[in-house]
Amino acid sequence: MLGTRDTDSSNRDGDKKRIAIAMSYGDSDSFNSGCVNALHSFQDAYRYAGAKIVGMVYGSADEPGEIASNAELMTQAEKIGKNLVTY
Repeated sequence: MLGTRDTDSSNRDGDKKRIAIAMSYGDSDSFNSGCVNALHSFQDAYRYAGAKIVGMVYGSADEPGEIASNAELMTQAEKIGKNLVTY
C-alpha cells in the first residue's frame, strides 16, 4: 500500500506534517497479525492531528533480516522516503 505525492502545487497541504509509516509483523497475514488494525489506528490518529500520510509500507517476517532482504519492500520504502522529504 503506497501513498503518492501530488505534484500540483495548488493541491499541496501547506504546513501539514508529512508522515510515512513502515511496519513489520510476524505473521503471514496482515489481518491476523494485527498490522491492519495498527495501520488504521495510525491513519485515524494522524488524520485527527491534521498530518498527511505520504505512504505506507509493511511486510511479514519470521526471521531477523527478512524485511531487509526483501527487494520489493525496500524499493517501496525508498520511494516513500523520497516522497517524505521532497516537495
